[in-house]
Amino acid sequence: MIDSLIQFEDGARGVAALIGGFARRIKGAATLADLAEHALDTGVPLAEVAEARLGEPLNLRMVRLLAPIDLPDPARLHVSDSGAAAAGRGSGWRYRGDGRSLAGPGTVLTVPEFALDGSERPEIAGLYLIAGDRTPVRIGFVLGNRFHDHAAARTHRHFPAQLSPRPTALGPEVRLGALPHEIIMTSRLLRDGVVERERRFGAGDAHLPHPIAELERRRFEGGILGRPGDVLVHFFVGTGGDAEDAVRTQPDDAFEATATGFTLPMRNPIAFAPRVRVRG
Repeated sequence: MIDSLIQFEDGARGVAALIGGFARRIKGAATLADLAEHALDTGVPLAEVAEARLGEPLNLRMVRLLAPIDLPDPARLHVSDSGAAAAGRGSGWRYRGDGRSLAGPGTVLTVPEFALDGSERPEIAGLYLIAGDRTPVRIGFVLGNRFHDHAAARTHRHFPAQLSPRPTALGPEVRLGALPHEIIMTSRLLRDGVVERERRFGAGDAHLPHPIAELERRRFEGGILGRPGDVLVHFFVGTGGDAEDAVRTQPDDAFEATATGFTLPMRNPIAFAPRVRVRG
């Protein structure tokens, strides 16, 4: 049975399945979005569509891993999070950006010039495709890093909207099917290849103010969905990922996160954007 799906490039784009830690190509699939659209059009579950197309083994060391999903028009991919969940309410949600704000595996996360610091917030996110009747259809779950600014959050807690527009990283794989009730995540800050700080915390339903199914319902009520064919990435925010005692990050540091239920790690180096100067 397929555990998860990934996108890769080895001279051409492709999709592969992870089964027990091993990868196999999905025949006739260049992107996960196309594969998911086909599953939606035919009414066949995505896992069954992928199973029917399993091809030859794939050596992950010989390919470049891509973001788990993308679209030709990045403005049609939307990123949000359950903004009020950390406060114990879990009923509100915040917009974080579009596909241009996403960083895939190994891609640099850039701290904006106006930020005071760059900190990690590893979380689980749901991945959704908007069907022709505007129904959100869950593709699967991904491991992500809601890049944050804890230094600013401690100083400007009453301006959460100014803390949200940040780059967001996604791990390489989309886990199919239901999540375990509890997921153990390990987050590391790497400096010069050495672990500067390591934290372990829980995620999943066991560590959320409401079950994921309820958070999904609240996210999609009101019809704020997007157009058919749009893709949504929505983070389920618990409290365990907060790093208020975060080590102050430096250029060339890297964030790495792993989680039970996911085969591959999420790893991204960070950089600091230069201050923008207006030319007269």
